[in-house]
Amino acid sequence: MTNLCKIAGEPGSRGTAATAAVGKGPGAAAARRWPGLLAASLLVAAALGVLLDRVFRPDAFPVEDLRIVGKLDRVDPGVLERVIQPLARGNLFAVDLRRLEAAAESLPWVYRATVRRQWPRTVVLRVEEQRPLARWGAQGWINGAGEVVALPGHVDDTLPVLAGPDSTQAQLLDRFRRWRALLEPQGLRLTALTLDSRRVWQARIEPAQAAPGQPGFGELRLVLGRQGIEARLERFARVYAGMQSGNWAQAEEIDLRYPNGFSVRWRDGADPLGPARAAATTDPAKA
Repeated sequence: MTNLCKIAGEPGSRGTAATAAVGKGPGAAAARRWPGLLAASLLVAAALGVLLDRVFRPDAFPVEDLRIVGKLDRVDPGVLERVIQPLARGNLFAVDLRRLEAAAESLPWVYRATVRRQWPRTVVLRVEEQRPLARWGAQGWINGAGEVVALPGHVDDTLPVLAGPDSTQAQLLDRFRRWRALLEPQGLRLTALTLDSRRVWQARIEPAQAAPGQPGFGELRLVLGRQGIEARLERFARVYAGMQSGNWAQAEEIDLRYPNGFSVRWRDGADPLGPARAAATTDPAKA
């Protein structure tokens, strides 16, 4: 009798034996790469360290030239250089640009300073000067950005005078520009604008140019009130345009806070307008 031994398994099955691929697969390949990557990273870091050390050494790329550019009418280049020079020494790449800019902008007439490095050994400082547009009270000045700045010793009687509570300078500058545009077509120049603590507006005007044969007048104070200022100024400008400028020579103050007109206070009690005077018949609106 012949004994047959059958290996367990379903017909057609390849069996249960499996071959384990030892040392193969993505994880193992990545593990083999780590030492190489680590070594390469260390080499790059070392090279970068050497490079940075060479670049930022105090004796490397020393600043040899300080160049100041910009139109300077008020800033003394010598003073500016004395302030900046001690901060623009040593390694070009180690110079603190923000510190240089702050030092330059600490000078009275410097509005903005920008600093850049120029290869291989130059620091370039660009300066913009303050451009005052108006006086602020008795001492300060307002620049084009609406900021109050101190300009010691500066005198300019051609600029308008603005005055008001703290932090209102931008509002006053805006109103000055708008109301000046209303008056200029009638030959009137706005010379001063004030906002008091009660938020009442007052202004001073003068003729831009006296008409031929007419004496004109000096500064005239206008009481504008709190609201409806544009309409009140337009009404006054229309009356002014219809009268000879010489009639205003004795006027001291005009109160525009009336609903249908305005009142005029004359110097020394004079009333040169006579029957043509533009005085209201009711109390001011006080607004």
